[in-house]
Amino acid sequence: MDSKKVCLSLLAAESELEVEKILASVPEMQDSKNWKPLDGRETNFNVTSNQASDGGKALTELMTNMVDAVLLKHAYLKSIDPKGKKPPPPCIKRSTTSFIRCTAESW
Repeated sequence: MDSKKVCLSLLAAESELEVEKILASVPEMQDSKNWKPLDGRETNFNVTSNQASDGGKALTELMTNMVDAVLLKHAYLKSIDPKGKKPPPPCIKRSTTSFIRCTAESW
């Protein structure tokens, strides 16, 4: 199997049907011994089903994740453990104001 060729073909696929055809054309992909559960868990539906299926929802999810990442970065820069005993403010408005001194008025 030419892994690079298969990977590039999958990346270029524009439909689920194209992906299925690519996978069906590679004998190694048909052998169940070559497949492992995502994250090593059989019960991972919540991980795989958490992806947005349309562009608008995916973009919203991406922007939300970006904001979360920025807030987490600023929490760590202030030595605040988000899962610690004294977590950051639970409200995004208070977290943003507290961490990056940004208010809606300054936009």
